[in-house]
This record gives sequence, structure tokens and C-alpha cells, in this order.
Amino acid sequence: MDQQIDHYLHFVANRFRRIRFAWLLCCLWLGLVLFMLFMVSPTGAFHDSLPPQASSLSSGTVWVGAVALAVVIWILNRWSYSNRTWTAEQVELVHPDLKQRLLTSVAPPLPNESPFLRKQLVDETIRHARTHDWGQAVPTSRMLSVWGLQTLCLALACYVSWISIFPASVQSVVRNQGAASELNSSEVLVEPGDVEIERGTDVVVTARFPGDETPDQVWLVPTPVDSAAADGPASSTGSPSESLKSRLERSLQDPIYGGYLRKVTRDLTYRVETKGFQSPAYRIQVFDFPSLVRSDATIAPPEYAKQDTRTIEDTRRVTVAEGTELKWICFVNKPLQSAELIDETGVTVPLVPSAENPLQLEASFKIDASKQWMVRLLDRENRSAKFDEKLSAKVIRNEAPEIKLAKAQDLRVSPLQEVPLKAMVRDDFEVKRTGVTVMLGSQEPSESQIEPTPSKAGKLEITHLVDLESLQAEPDQLLSYFFWAEDVDTTGQVRRVEGDMFFAEVRPFEEIFREGEAPTAQQQQQQQQQQQSQAAQKAEELAELQKQIISGTWNILRREKPQKVTSAFSEDVKVLGESQATALEQTAELEESVQDEKSAAYLQELKGAMESAMERLQTASQEQSLTELREALNLERKAYEGLLKLRAREHNIVQQQRQQSRSNSRSSAQQNRQQQLEQLELNNQENPYQEEQQAQDSEPSTPEREARQVMNRLEELATRQKDLNEQLKNLENALQEAKTEEEKEQIEDQLQRLREDQEEMVRDADELLERMNEDENRQAMEQAREQVEQAREQLQQSTQALAQGETSSALSSGTRAQRQMDETREQLRQESSSQMESTMKNMVQQARDLEQKQRELEEKLDPSEQSNEPASLNANADDASPLRPEGANPEGNPDSQAWREQQKKWEELMQNIRDTVAEAESSEPLLAEELYDSYREAAQQGVEKRLTQISLLLERGFDEPAEKLAREAGQAIEQLREGIEGAAQDILGNEQESLQRALRELDRAQDQIEREIQSNQSPPQQSQQPQPGQQPQPGQPGQPGQPGQPGQQSQQSQQSPSPSQQTESNQPGQQNQPGSANPSDPSSSGSQRASIESFLPRERGGPTQGEGRFVAPLTGENYREWTDALRDVEELVDDPNLKGDVARVREAAREMRVEYKRHSKEPQWDLVKKLIAEPLARVHEQVNEELLRKAAEKNALVPIDRDPVPANFQRQLDRYYENLGSGTNR
Repeated sequence: MDQQIDHYLHFVANRFRRIRFAWLLCCLWLGLVLFMLFMVSPTGAFHDSLPPQASSLSSGTVWVGAVALAVVIWILNRWSYSNRTWTAEQVELVHPDLKQRLLTSVAPPLPNESPFLRKQLVDETIRHARTHDWGQAVPTSRMLSVWGLQTLCLALACYVSWISIFPASVQSVVRNQGAASELNSSEVLVEPGDVEIERGTDVVVTARFPGDETPDQVWLVPTPVDSAAADGPASSTGSPSESLKSRLERSLQDPIYGGYLRKVTRDLTYRVETKGFQSPAYRIQVFDFPSLVRSDATIAPPEYAKQDTRTIEDTRRVTVAEGTELKWICFVNKPLQSAELIDETGVTVPLVPSAENPLQLEASFKIDASKQWMVRLLDRENRSAKFDEKLSAKVIRNEAPEIKLAKAQDLRVSPLQEVPLKAMVRDDFEVKRTGVTVMLGSQEPSESQIEPTPSKAGKLEITHLVDLESLQAEPDQLLSYFFWAEDVDTTGQVRRVEGDMFFAEVRPFEEIFREGEAPTAQQQQQQQQQQQSQAAQKAEELAELQKQIISGTWNILRREKPQKVTSAFSEDVKVLGESQATALEQTAELEESVQDEKSAAYLQELKGAMESAMERLQTASQEQSLTELREALNLERKAYEGLLKLRAREHNIVQQQRQQSRSNSRSSAQQNRQQQLEQLELNNQENPYQEEQQAQDSEPSTPEREARQVMNRLEELATRQKDLNEQLKNLENALQEAKTEEEKEQIEDQLQRLREDQEEMVRDADELLERMNEDENRQAMEQAREQVEQAREQLQQSTQALAQGETSSALSSGTRAQRQMDETREQLRQESSSQMESTMKNMVQQARDLEQKQRELEEKLDPSEQSNEPASLNANADDASPLRPEGANPEGNPDSQAWREQQKKWEELMQNIRDTVAEAESSEPLLAEELYDSYREAAQQGVEKRLTQISLLLERGFDEPAEKLAREAGQAIEQLREGIEGAAQDILGNEQESLQRALRELDRAQDQIEREIQSNQSPPQQSQQPQPGQQPQPGQPGQPGQPGQPGQQSQQSQQSPSPSQQTESNQPGQQNQPGSANPSDPSSSGSQRASIESFLPRERGGPTQGEGRFVAPLTGENYREWTDALRDVEELVDDPNLKGDVARVREAAREMRVEYKRHSKEPQWDLVKKLIAEPLARVHEQVNEELLRKAAEKNALVPIDRDPVPANFQRQLDRYYENLGSGTNR
């Protein structure tokens, strides 16, 4: 090895030796400290156990031995680090630019190695040592740190030696402190002393000292009970309590010191210490209120449901089939004295502890009806739960199959026709068999079993073709048919359900229709009133009455069971008999107007059938016999066939107004002919004069509203879950970066709150599933419900992962749940709303945005806006050229670019109109026609060309011509927007009616929340009238200019009524409501028809809710209905700002509701008024203003069914109308 290299490596090795020597000295001094404390000091633990020779050792002797040992260590340390290869490796690590040169130089030379190359290598290594500091292999900072630590250990050894030399002074200080403690302990008051608290509660500790002896520092020393027992009562230092020690702060100048123990979770003792004082140890005992930690539900469905047994974890709501075996498995936090489930009727069911786990309680039921239980828990100290937990089970009834015809109407067919019949069968569980029964004339009923075809939404489709020619049908015969289906009831027996009976009248081969002259609207009304009293109409009315009798008889047969009839059977059959007697009387009246013998023979035949039917009905009512009732049904059908033979063969028809409402007394036979009459090509055109129409207040159907509510809730859940995921991600990163225990505890607290929010998400998902399981939603949302159940499982997995501290797993499950809910909402949106509706809504918004942008661009071109900018125009004059006029910008005008973008938006809108017209041509021909007319008018006005010219003119500085073209283009865009809105009105509905309904919902919601606030505020407000000097609050009921609350007859929107509101009390349909008598009606069977209609199938209507009872949206049971109304308002308004305001109100109400349910804490009513009531009032005012604006636009007078009159002919037209009806010809 080269000597110079060895010199440099020796220098590095010495630095390593110094580091090791410093560490060895540290160990020596620390060993000396321990030896002095335990052996030499008189107070040492092992001093008395040493022999006399060893106990007489002095500190000087010990120090001499320690120095001698240090010298020996120094000598031995000089022989360390003698391995030059290891030292070279350390240098190579610090200086990688050596590239193994140093290791090669240290290594022995090889036998065939070149001396020249080795010398060259050594020289390069030496040059590197001269230019670089190899001593950095042991950094100077490291050496200073180690030697500084050695100095501190030496100082500690000197201090301990001093204590060992003078032990008497230390003992005197300890004795003085003990005396002071005994002296002052009775004068210090420590509160709360011994106490019992709920687990997790904060404890405030105060210490009151005598006024003249307040210490400078006071410490609170808590000690866990298990640690105190392990350390012993005398242990005061070195125990776990020292790490929990905290300082008590003084309150101003009072001799009171206070502090607190945060979230005490286990039993502990605590004491107060000062310099010279130590209080007695006080005990804090923690307890837990009994609580329901988790509830699982094991569901064993009945056999007919064809479902597997399943267990739903952590749920409070379940939906089960009727007859299900339900087991609630409740997990509690500690052993209890008693646990019970109490239903609404007060029936108590005990929760029995499981043999394997005493904290697992079980209760089993057989559920036949929907129930809700309150969980009552009582521990061994007779403590009950802080909050009432509720479990609910909603039962899906095993209803009979529902049969619905594709065209639920009677038919008129020819004897050679093949009649296609189609029906949809829907059942909650399973349909065994389906079929149809056909009866023609007096033939025996023919029953055919049909294999159904699965359809969407869990429905089964049944189709059947009736070949009348093969059945040898004849004119004036009656074909009756009904579908039937079989399933399994709750007892396991086969249950057969028969649908409504419908009729097909076999018409003659030839019927003559003659065209008459189209009358005016007034003449039509008079003719209809005259026709009702003509004898020819009586046959049709009699046939309709007979058909209702047949339907009533059939519905009674469907209702009754062969084993036992109901108590209402006799009375209902008696009503049918009275109706048949009325029909017989009308037949006698009809017989007086019949002259030909053939019709008289038909009348005699049908009178005999009616009389026989009356006798059978009387016998069936007396004997309660279904057989007699079936015989009566056949005779009723025979009588109806006789009435069919009396129909006229020739008809005189005219074309009436399309929008004229049909008469309420029109028979079904006339309605069936209407489709054929509309196909006739008549010469007379319809009356071009439009009649005044009255708008009806249309409410959305229940399925549409339910779909919107479910989609709104899915959107809310997805948004909340997204926020939770983001918070969880941030907390996960913060937890990884946390360094102190305090930071970790804060993050753990936030994670606990996130877990509670996640559990609330699971509860809301259960509530949503319960809503989707309701009767009106179950079939339509079957697939969506399965997806929500999967999302609910993901939410449950996220909750469990948070409970176990697995934030990554919780984040993954939460993200999957959010994605699942978003996809389900989008799927529901596509299924529930028409694609055409969505397209038209986007097109209307696109046209409005285009018009708004056009107005902004026109304002920029206004000369009044540019009058203050002459310098900018003159600044470009120097850049003018023959090809670029003065004022032109060579780099392009920004306004010109904006007009180009406007042109692109115009082209996109026109392309969307063309695509929509092509799509709607077959499905919505009227919409396609109106859209095409608007498109054609816009294309003829050359808007695209004008927009192109505007950008070119602006580039050349011609602002005045550009402004003129912009105004023309703006007018064309406005006309196009109006045309699109008019075409979309039939698809999207009337915006004014939507605002009116939104206003009503806001009225109701605002009234309910204000009532709840007033009922809970103290003192209660006795009057809502404004005091002198006060201004009425916006939205307050009863103020001038403000809309009234529900129940008042006038709203602010009605103070400036639109044409559809001015005659609201005279709307069509109000004078002839069902059940109201019409004095001009010559029919004498009104009361009988009312009785018959009670047996006829009725359409389902929406539920009506009364306003006579007080509701509490936040603290009562009406929170769901109240939030549903706000969700409806969100859907009814188009303004995004209004939607956002309503959503914020709903979110504030949700948070207050959660706090109330979770902690049973009354809301802060001032905060409720600020965050809910006042924003609702503002939204109400804005919606009302928008409604007034829309109503003002509707009230504008416009020409109807004609083009605008040219200006030069306007005076002549006015003179014509002035002279019209004066009787003079000028």
C-alpha cells in the first residue's frame, strides 16, 4: 500500500476511534451514576446490604477507579479500526466519485499487474485525497454531538457525587415538604371529589387554596385504577400517572385553580400536587348507559315467496313478505337486567340473551302486518337508554295478481275479424297459470290457458287472438272476455283471480255515414242538449245501463268466494235487481216509440230476458246463491244482445271542434265509433275560430313524483358520500403525517364523527329502500332497488371498516357506494323521464342561453356604450391600409371572435332542431310539425348569414351596419326561442302551472315550520300583526301584497290573474261533477247508475292530505313529507339559484333533524328561523315574483289564428269591426 494513502486512511480511522471513545466514556459515566445512587449514597437501595468494607468507600475512591478505567479504555481503543479495507469502504461511500480506485489501491497487487497502470491509479487516488476531505466519512457535527453528550454524562456524574457527599440537606428538604403537606391538606378543597360519570365525559377539577397561601404551580395527577393498584399507594413518581400529569390554571386573582380531564374512558384516581402539598387520592368511576350497538335481522321468507333466508347486518328497517319469520338480533354494550321490544299497541316481547354471547339479544316473530317496535333497555343499576331506538318491519302483502288490459275498452268488431287481445299480469311473487275466457252469444264459455311472456318491470305479457269466423259469430251478437291468473296465497293454496269483463259488439257488415253541415259552437251545444232528449238516444243509454248491470254482476261474482259469501252480498244483489227493474221500465217507454214489427219482436225478447234476470237476482239475494247469480248474468247478456239489434244502421255525422270536450252521457258504443269516424275524409273543414280554453291544474302522477323523490334522495346520498370520502381521504393523510399523540387523538375524534355520519348514511339508505319497496314503486323500481341494496352493503362495509380503524378499506367501500348510487340515479332518470322530454328541455335552455348572449353582444355594439372610447378607434388609424380600413385591428377584434362563437352556437341549435324533428316525426308528429315551422321561419330570415356579416363588419370597423344586423338577428333568435318554448309546452308542461304548484308547496312548508317555531318559542307569540313602525316581513301571511297561506282564497298570483285564471270559477267540469244533479238531464236512472258504479272498477287517485292537524317537520313525524315537498319545489323551478337555496334549506333541516334524533336535543329555534324559515320566505318571494312576471307575459293581447295586419290596412280593418253588427253598410 502506498504510504500517502495509508496516511490519509489513518487520519480517517482516528476520527472513528474518537467517536467510539466518546461513546465508551458516556457508558462509563452513566455506570458511575448508577453505582453512586444505589451503592455509595446512604439513601441508596442497596447501601445497607453491602459488607462493611464496601460500604466505607468514598466518592474519591470511586472517581480514581473510574479515571483509571477511562485510561485503559483509551489505550485499548487505539488498536481499533486497524482494518484499512473497511476504512476505505467508508470513504468510498462518502465519495462515490472515486469509482473503486481507493479499494483497488488498498488491495494487494496481482501477479501479472502492470506497474504503470497501478502507479497511475495511485496518483489519481492521492490527487483526490488532496482535493477532497476524506474526513467527511465521520462528519464533524457527529463528533461534536457525541462529545457534547459525553460532557453532559460527566456533569451528571459530578452532580450525583455531590448529592452522595451531602445527603443530610436533601433529607431535610423532604422532611420539610412532608410536614407542609400534612399541615395544608385539610385546608385545600378539591372538587368534584369522588364522582361517578358516563364514559367519555369530560371532568372539570378545581382546587381552592387558602387566600394567603396560593402556590405558584398546581398539578393534576390522574392515575388509572389498574396502574395505581400495580404501583402501590406510595408510588408517586415513575408511574404512568406522570405522563398524564397536567397543570391547573388559576382563575384571575381567585385562589381557585382549575383544569379538566378529557373524555374519561376508564376508572381512575386523581390528586392535586403543589410544591409542598399533595391532596388525598379521589376516585372517578365511569359507567355506560345501556345502548343498542347494532341490530341485525334474519329473514326467513314463506315458501310461496321462493326466496332464500338471508341476514341483513346493522339495520333498523326491513321489508319482508307476509308470513315471514323475522328474528331481530340486537347487540348491546353491556349485560342488562332486562331488554324488551314494545310495538305500537303496547305488546311487549322480551329480548332473550344468546347462550354464546350475553351481549347478543334475540327475539323472533312471524310477521303478518307492518310493525314498529321501541327498544327498551334496563341495566342492573336500573339505568335506561338515553335515546329511544326503533325497529320497523314493513310487510309486503301477498296480494292477488293484478291484470291490466293493454286497451281497457269495449270493441266493435265484424263477424269475420280476428280480435287481438293483450293484457299485462303483475304479481308480487310468482304466477302459476294465466289464461283467457271467451263467451260469444249463448255459447258455452271457452277457457284457454296462455303461456305468458316476461316483460319489463317484472310484468308478464299475455296475448290471445280470437277468431270470430271460426266461432261462427253473427251480427248483433255480444262477445264477452276476461283474463285470469292463478298464484299461491299465504296458506299455500292456489288462488285464481279474474280480471274485468269487457265486451266486443259484433257490428253489421254495412253501416252508412252521411256528412252534415258543420254547426257553430253554440249550435253544437244546443244540438247536444236536444239529442239527449230524443227517443233515438234512449236505446243507446239503455244499452249502456244494461252493460253496467252486467259489469256489476260480474264484479260481485269476482269478489265472492264459493265457500262463503260476504255480508254485503244480499244488499248488493238487491241493488242490481233494482237497477234491472229500472232498465225494464225504460224498455217499456222505448216500446211506445217503436213502430216496425221486427223491432217490436226484439223488444219482447229482451223484456223477457230482463224479467227472468230480475227473478234470478231476487232468488240469489234471498238464498245467497252464486249459481243463481251466474244464471242472471247469462240472461243479462242476452238482454244486451237484444238491445244491440235495435241500433240504427244509418248515421248523420259532422266534423266538430277537435278540442271540444265529449259529453259525459256519451255511451261507450259511441266512444268506440269515434276512432272510425275520425278516419273519414270529410269535405267541411273545422271552424277556424278558436274557442276560449280553461287550463286545468294538473298534478303529476304518483309514479312520476315517486321516481323524482327517489332520484333526488339518491343524488343527496351520493353527494354526502362523496363529501365523506374526501374528508376520510384527508384524515387518512393527516393521520400518517401526525407526529404527536395529541394530533392523533384529534384525528381519531374526527374519524369517530365520520363513522357516526356513515352510520346515518346506512339509516337513510334503509329508509330509501323502504320507500322503494312500497306498493306503487316495488315493481317499477325492482332493478334499481337491487342496486341500492348493493350500495347499502358497501356503506355497511365502510362503516365496519371505520370501526376497525381501516381507513383505506372504508374509503374504497365508500367510493364504490357513491359510484353505485350515481349509476342507479342515472338509470332511473333514463327510465322514468322520456328521452324527448330531456331533449326538449335542453333545447329550450340552449335557446334561452343563445338569446341572453345575443343581448349582451348587442349591448356592446350600442353607440351609447362606446361613446367614451373614441381614442381607441383613432389609435388604430395609423395602421390603416387600402385593404384594411381605418380602425381595423390587425390582430383581430375580440368582439368579432365573440360573434363567431355566437354563430357556432346558432348552427348547433339549428342542427339539434333538425335532429329532433327527425326523431319526433313518428312518435310526436305535432311536436315535429311545430318545431319544423319554427326552424323554417328562422332559416328564411338568414340569421346565420347576418351573424357572419357582423363579424366581418366589426373586423373592418363598420360598427353601425353591424349594430343594425345584430338587432335583426336578435329579433329572429327571440322568435325562434318563443317557437321552441311553444312546441315544448306540450312535452314539458306549462311553466306557469309549475310555478303555481311550487308556490303552494312553499306556502305549506313555510306555514308548517313557522307553526313549529311559534309553538316552541318562549314566550309564545300571541299576535303576528306588525307593530307600529315595523315593516311586514317578506312571505308573512296576511300582509298586503303577500300571498296568503293555505286555506285562504286569494293568492298574490291571483291578484293579477291570467286569462286562465279570470274565469276559474266557471271552468269546465265543475258544473257536472260526478254525483251532482243536473236538472236538465232527462235521464231517470241517475241514482241507479250511482249505485251500479259502486261495483265498477275505478281509477286510482292520489292521496289527499288534510291540513287540519298540526305538523312538526323537525321534531315530529312529518319530516319526510315536509322534505318531499321541498324536493318537489326543486324539480318545479328552473332557476339554478332557487334550486340551490331550497337544497341548502333542506340540508340545514336534515342536520338539525339528525342532531335531534341522535342527542334528543331541541333545535335552537333562533337558528331554525335564520337557516330555514327566513330562506324559505325569500324563496317564496322570488318564486312569486317570477310567477307574476310569467302571468304578465300571458296576459299580453296577441292576434289569434291570423297573421299580423299590414300597417296600411289597419285603419280599414278597424272601420270594418266598428261597422260590423251596426246594420249599416258603409
